[in-house]
Amino acid sequence: MSCGRQALPGPPSPEAGAPPVTEKEARRYTGTYTHQDLVRYAVTWDGRQLVLMTDAARPLTRARGETIRTSEGEELTFVFKPGEEKACYLHMDLLSAIRTRD
Repeated sequence: MSCGRQALPGPPSPEAGAPPVTEKEARRYTGTYTHQDLVRYAVTWDGRQLVLMTDAARPLTRARGETIRTSEGEELTFVFKPGEEKACYLHMDLLSAIRTRD
């Protein structure tokens, strides 16, 4: 078996017809997520859609389930603890961040 050069697979395609995030649903995701002192993500609701605030405001759309996608194709997956109304963690790329503020 050869370990020749192969491109890594891209992220899965968004679900066809994935419903947009509603304002009521958005409360489950909004907040500030921090990974130690390395990175801080703020997820907000602008009245129409979720927005990821980093160095710029980046609109978010649902990809599938609890996974949200930027227009550039980066995916954010929110993780909930059983019985919790709001997400406790945000996974993006190889980084996990914990909710530190609502």
